[in-house]
Amino acid sequence: MGVSGRKNGVATAPGSERLVRVALFLLLAGAVALPRAGTAAERERVNAVLASDPAATDRVLAALSASLDGQGVDLVAVTAARIDPLDVAHSTLDRSVAGPVAYLWLDLMATQPTMYLLDVRSGLVYVRPLAVRADPDPVELELIRLVVDSSVEAILKGRALGVSRDEFERSLAPAPAPEAAPKPELEPKPEPAPKPAPESQPAPESRPAPESESTWAIAAGYSGTMLSADSVAHGPELSAERRWPRFRLGVTLWQQLPLAVTRGDVNMRLLSSGIHLLAAFPAAITSHLSASLGLGAGVDATRVTPRGNGAQPAFWATDPLVLAMATIEHAFGAAVVSVCIGVDLDLLATRYLVARSDATSVLWSPWRWRPYAALRFGFAF
Repeated sequence: MGVSGRKNGVATAPGSERLVRVALFLLLAGAVALPRAGTAAERERVNAVLASDPAATDRVLAALSASLDGQGVDLVAVTAARIDPLDVAHSTLDRSVAGPVAYLWLDLMATQPTMYLLDVRSGLVYVRPLAVRADPDPVELELIRLVVDSSVEAILKGRALGVSRDEFERSLAPAPAPEAAPKPELEPKPEPAPKPAPESQPAPESRPAPESESTWAIAAGYSGTMLSADSVAHGPELSAERRWPRFRLGVTLWQQLPLAVTRGDVNMRLLSSGIHLLAAFPAAITSHLSASLGLGAGVDATRVTPRGNGAQPAFWATDPLVLAMATIEHAFGAAVVSVCIGVDLDLLATRYLVARSDATSVLWSPWRWRPYAALRFGFAF
């Protein structure tokens, strides 16, 4: 009897074993490649060039990065002093798997701030003018974010935006000047005899030079004046100001709340109203922040009502004032917020007296130099 080395059961053909090994290899290769492909598909990228006020660069890029991140898009940005629209037309497109989905140029330094967006897949250029400044305020920054975010979203969804790069480049070329029509040849005419000069000619009328551009500002606020170590008068105020680029002229009306001053067994109730006239000289710190120094004059009318034993009838006290003031102002579009700090000088050095049976004595002497501060909210137009 012969001995066989085959075990009981069905024998595996050599060809079938080879097919099984190939299938296992393909499955293993797919398992290794799938995570990488999935990671690449999850995140897109936009390459950007930003030209803006250096003070605003970080805020603009932070807003765009946060907005695009919500769509699963990374922002890779560089800055530039200026952007040439021809760079948009001549840029090289990277259509590789690892390349960007779009190229973005955001030019806030141009006379007309503009966004240029180049779709890598279609090659179309989308141009959008922006009503913003080189250093955008919060409202303008939100407008930039919305425009960029919605435009990139349209590209990701496959919607066609813009025109071809050739058509965009043609739009940048200056329009050709019209050709001058040929002039017909004319026969020479005899020159007219010179006219005698008039004895006298009126001098040309002189026209006044145009006035410098000016605006108005109105504001409401709350102010306080320190009259002595233990007495501070405060209340609402209303101001109006005419503004030129290097000069401001304003008027402020204020009304202080009743103030009680007590000395011994006698007290007084003071109720003051007043007006300030101020000339100021402003200087810009940033595009939204300015400071000014000013000098002015005013008058303070106070109704004094004595109370207590032997109190006299109520009377009016009027004090002429000289003032100096420093102001810091921040503009939010047409709205303005300002903080004023200054000092008033009482020219009369008013004293409040009390008459007793034996003599007249000084009840209270306010400071001649009175620190002053105000917070104002208003609009420029």
